[in-house]
Amino acid sequence: GVDLGAVDPLLMDSMGQVRAVRDQRGQPVGQVLLGGDRGVTLRDLFAVATLLKSKRVPARLDFLLAVPSRQMLEVLSRAGALTDLIATGARLVEPDAGVTSGALYGLSRPGVALRNADQEPYAPGSGACVVAAAETLAYAVATGEIGDPRAFKRPVRVTVPRMLPTDDV
Repeated sequence: GVDLGAVDPLLMDSMGQVRAVRDQRGQPVGQVLLGGDRGVTLRDLFAVATLLKSKRVPARLDFLLAVPSRQMLEVLSRAGALTDLIATGARLVEPDAGVTSGALYGLSRPGVALRNADQEPYAPGSGACVVAAAETLAYAVATGEIGDPRAFKRPVRVTVPRMLPTDDV
Protein backbone atom coordinates (compact mmCIF):
# COMPACT_ATOMS: atom_id res chain seq x y z
CA GLY A 1 0.00 0.00 0.00
CA VAL A 2 0.88 3.63 -0.32
CA ASP A 3 1.44 5.70 2.83
CA LEU A 4 -0.58 8.80 1.94
CA GLY A 5 0.99 10.66 4.86
CA ALA A 6 4.30 10.50 3.00
CA VAL A 7 2.86 11.98 -0.22
CA ASP A 8 3.43 15.71 -0.58
CA PRO A 9 0.16 17.63 -0.96
CA LEU A 10 -0.13 19.54 -4.22
CA LEU A 11 -1.86 22.69 -5.40
CA MET A 12 -2.38 24.49 -8.69
CA ASP A 13 -0.96 27.99 -8.48
CA SER A 14 -2.45 31.12 -10.05
CA MET A 15 -0.47 30.46 -13.25
CA GLY A 16 -1.98 26.97 -13.66
CA GLN A 17 1.20 25.15 -12.60
CA VAL A 18 0.93 22.14 -10.27
CA ARG A 19 3.34 22.52 -7.37
CA ALA A 20 4.05 21.02 -3.97
CA VAL A 21 2.28 22.94 -1.20
CA ARG A 22 5.68 23.36 0.50
CA ASP A 23 6.80 25.57 -2.43
CA GLN A 24 4.03 28.07 -1.60
CA ARG A 25 4.27 27.70 2.21
CA GLY A 26 3.72 30.93 4.09
CA GLN A 27 1.96 32.72 1.23
CA PRO A 28 -0.86 34.82 2.73
CA VAL A 29 -4.43 33.79 1.93
CA GLY A 30 -7.15 36.45 1.80
CA GLN A 31 -10.09 34.23 0.91
CA VAL A 32 -11.00 30.55 1.03
CA LEU A 33 -13.96 29.16 -0.90
CA LEU A 34 -14.96 25.64 0.05
CA GLY A 35 -17.61 24.20 -2.23
CA GLY A 36 -19.29 25.30 -5.39
CA ASP A 37 -21.39 23.43 -7.87
CA ARG A 38 -18.81 20.65 -8.32
CA GLY A 39 -15.44 19.49 -7.05
CA VAL A 40 -16.34 19.07 -3.38
CA THR A 41 -17.55 15.91 -1.68
CA LEU A 42 -19.33 15.28 1.59
CA ARG A 43 -16.10 13.74 2.82
CA ASP A 44 -14.26 17.00 2.03
CA LEU A 45 -16.85 19.07 3.91
CA PHE A 46 -16.75 16.76 6.95
CA ALA A 47 -12.93 16.73 6.91
CA VAL A 48 -12.72 20.53 6.95
CA ALA A 49 -15.35 20.74 9.71
CA THR A 50 -13.37 18.23 11.78
CA LEU A 51 -10.01 19.96 11.26
CA LEU A 52 -11.43 23.41 12.07
CA LYS A 53 -13.53 22.44 15.11
CA SER A 54 -12.89 24.96 17.91
CA LYS A 55 -10.77 27.19 15.64
CA ARG A 56 -11.55 30.72 14.43
CA VAL A 57 -11.03 32.31 11.03
CA PRO A 58 -8.23 34.91 11.18
CA ALA A 59 -9.52 38.50 10.90
CA ARG A 60 -7.58 38.99 7.64
CA LEU A 61 -9.32 36.11 5.85
CA ASP A 62 -12.80 35.53 4.37
CA PHE A 63 -14.03 31.92 4.59
CA LEU A 64 -16.89 31.26 2.15
CA LEU A 65 -18.83 28.00 2.30
CA ALA A 66 -20.86 27.14 -0.81
CA VAL A 67 -22.49 23.76 -0.15
CA PRO A 68 -23.46 22.36 -3.58
CA SER A 69 -26.84 20.82 -2.75
CA ARG A 70 -29.71 20.95 -0.31
CA GLN A 71 -29.16 17.27 0.49
CA MET A 72 -25.50 17.91 1.43
CA LEU A 73 -26.56 20.88 3.53
CA GLU A 74 -29.12 18.70 5.34
CA VAL A 75 -26.53 15.96 6.05
CA LEU A 76 -24.00 18.50 7.36
CA SER A 77 -26.68 20.09 9.52
CA ARG A 78 -27.90 16.81 11.03
CA ALA A 79 -24.33 15.79 11.89
CA GLY A 80 -23.49 19.15 13.49
CA ALA A 81 -20.72 19.84 10.96
CA LEU A 82 -22.54 22.87 9.53
CA THR A 83 -22.78 24.39 13.01
CA ASP A 84 -19.05 23.75 13.52
CA LEU A 85 -18.15 25.44 10.23
CA ILE A 86 -20.32 28.48 10.97
CA ALA A 87 -18.89 28.70 14.51
CA THR A 88 -15.42 28.78 12.93
CA GLY A 89 -16.47 31.83 10.93
CA ALA A 90 -17.63 30.41 7.60
CA ARG A 91 -20.08 32.54 5.63
CA LEU A 92 -22.72 30.43 3.91
CA VAL A 93 -23.11 31.57 0.27
CA GLU A 94 -24.95 30.35 -2.82
CA PRO A 95 -22.85 27.97 -4.97
CA ASP A 96 -23.43 29.77 -8.27
CA ALA A 97 -21.00 30.72 -11.03
CA GLY A 98 -20.70 34.31 -9.80
CA VAL A 99 -19.36 33.07 -6.48
CA THR A 100 -17.05 30.39 -7.86
CA SER A 101 -15.59 32.72 -10.49
CA GLY A 102 -14.84 35.48 -7.99
CA ALA A 103 -17.22 37.92 -9.71
CA LEU A 104 -19.28 38.02 -6.48
CA TYR A 105 -17.33 38.11 -3.24
CA GLY A 106 -14.11 38.92 -5.05
CA LEU A 107 -10.84 38.93 -3.16
CA SER A 108 -10.96 42.07 -1.02
CA ARG A 109 -8.03 41.34 1.28
CA PRO A 110 -4.29 40.90 0.68
CA GLY A 111 -3.23 37.41 -0.35
CA VAL A 112 -4.53 34.79 -2.73
CA ALA A 113 -7.97 33.25 -3.12
CA LEU A 114 -7.86 29.53 -2.35
CA ARG A 115 -10.44 27.20 -3.91
CA ASN A 116 -11.10 23.46 -3.74
CA ALA A 117 -11.69 23.16 -7.50
CA ASP A 118 -10.88 25.05 -10.66
CA GLN A 119 -14.55 25.53 -11.44
CA GLU A 120 -14.81 28.69 -13.47
CA PRO A 121 -12.42 31.12 -15.10
CA TYR A 122 -11.49 33.47 -12.28
CA ALA A 123 -12.88 36.98 -12.80
CA PRO A 124 -10.34 39.46 -14.24
CA GLY A 125 -8.98 41.85 -11.66
CA SER A 126 -10.18 39.76 -8.72
CA GLY A 127 -6.70 38.60 -7.66
CA ALA A 128 -4.74 35.36 -7.80
CA CYS A 129 -6.62 32.07 -7.45
CA VAL A 130 -4.96 28.90 -6.13
CA VAL A 131 -6.63 25.46 -6.23
CA ALA A 132 -5.93 22.91 -3.49
CA ALA A 133 -7.40 19.95 -1.62
CA ALA A 134 -9.91 20.43 1.19
CA GLU A 135 -7.36 19.73 3.93
CA THR A 136 -5.03 22.41 2.52
CA LEU A 137 -7.96 24.83 2.56
CA ALA A 138 -8.59 23.93 6.21
CA TYR A 139 -4.94 24.69 7.03
CA ALA A 140 -5.28 28.10 5.33
CA VAL A 141 -8.47 28.88 7.28
CA ALA A 142 -6.77 27.93 10.55
CA THR A 143 -3.56 29.91 9.92
CA GLY A 144 -4.25 32.53 7.23
CA GLU A 145 -1.55 31.17 4.94
CA ILE A 146 -0.77 28.27 2.63
CA GLY A 147 0.85 25.34 4.40
CA ASP A 148 1.05 21.59 4.72
CA PRO A 149 -2.13 20.16 6.25
CA ARG A 150 -0.10 17.33 7.75
CA ALA A 151 0.90 19.94 10.36
CA PHE A 152 -2.47 19.38 12.06
CA LYS A 153 -1.75 17.34 15.18
CA ARG A 154 -4.06 14.51 14.25
CA PRO A 155 -4.92 12.89 10.95
CA VAL A 156 -8.51 13.49 9.99
CA ARG A 157 -10.84 10.53 10.15
CA VAL A 158 -14.21 11.12 8.57
CA THR A 159 -17.34 9.01 8.65
CA VAL A 160 -19.90 9.92 6.02
CA PRO A 161 -23.41 8.84 7.05
CA ARG A 162 -24.61 5.65 5.36
CA MET A 163 -28.14 6.90 4.82
CA LEU A 164 -28.38 10.03 2.75
CA PRO A 165 -31.54 12.00 1.98
CA THR A 166 -33.04 11.25 -1.43
CA ASP A 167 -35.87 13.79 -1.42
CA ASP A 168 -35.01 16.14 -4.30
CA VAL A 169 -38.10 18.34 -4.26
